[in-house]
Amino acid sequence: MRESETIKQYSGRIMAIVNSIRLLGEYFSESRVVEKVITTLLDKFESKISSLKNSRDLSAISLFELINSLYALEQMRANGQEEHPEGAFQAKAKEGSGSNYKGKKPWLDKREKLRRDAVDSGCTHHIAADEKLFKDIDRSFTSKIRIGNGNPIEAKGRGNVVINTWSDSHGQELVTITLTDRCFMLDVNQLENKAYTSLIDNAGRWHKRLGHANYKSLDLLHKLNLVEDMSKVEVKNTVCEVCQLGKQARLLFPVNKAWRARDKLQLVHSNVCGPMKTPSLNDSKYFILFIDDLTRFCWVYFLKQKSEVFEAFSKFKALAENQTGCKIKALRSDNGTEFLSERF
Repeated sequence: MRESETIKQYSGRIMAIVNSIRLLGEYFSESRVVEKVITTLLDKFESKISSLKNSRDLSAISLFELINSLYALEQMRANGQEEHPEGAFQAKAKEGSGSNYKGKKPWLDKREKLRRDAVDSGCTHHIAADEKLFKDIDRSFTSKIRIGNGNPIEAKGRGNVVINTWSDSHGQELVTITLTDRCFMLDVNQLENKAYTSLIDNAGRWHKRLGHANYKSLDLLHKLNLVEDMSKVEVKNTVCEVCQLGKQARLLFPVNKAWRARDKLQLVHSNVCGPMKTPSLNDSKYFILFIDDLTRFCWVYFLKQKSEVFEAFSKFKALAENQTGCKIKALRSDNGTEFLSERF
């Protein structure tokens, strides 16, 4: 990594090289890319790499996670903020245990009034002190976490915390947490219950339920009370897309203008289909179809390769002409290369 490069510039240069190598057919695993990035970083990122090593297995970290962590550190330094390794985990530290806050009231005291069901979030890892918050916990998981004063603590499990809301809040902002003493504290019990107005188009609903009936008929059904529990339907001038597509009429084919064969084999249609994902019992992945224009009789021949098209046609020609006593006058295809060889 060059001194003048940012994390984004360096990761982009690395991935350009990796992609070039992969295009040449060389296998290049993501773990190998991660290892290469870690070993070629500048010294100013050494503290972040050490923090990551203490908190998780670097051989299992994804390139996306690594680059995001380094980018976040880079942005903090650019904004004049000193990095505080795993600052969010200071909530787990005990007062006076190797703390550098002698003579001052520890910032931890400010949290004493917070409930134990608060979720400490906004950092590389998210922690909670109360196991009752967890929907499920994997107690077999253990990990060392380095807190703000430099001491490691042990994580006693890993699981999912579910926040209940009164409505479907997918994609909606639930709460905004401010940064206080380099820590984000989320109290799930203080979340506001939000309800979003549901706009229901009753007219559109009944229009679809009753087979896309017109709105005037729906209004009449309601007035005559012919449908049970039917709400009042306001007549609208809106255009239903499904109705427009369903009522489109296709123009008729020109009458007496399409030429049709009057004799057997006067015109034969042919096309090749394949390759198929699943081969046949004899390992054929293609088939060629011949259709007589007059009788619509079909012949099908299975092919292992497209190069076998001419042999299939020769067999078909001999068989069909022998059975009908007629000669093939014209063969109509899509002008595929298999029909344009010198043998054809």
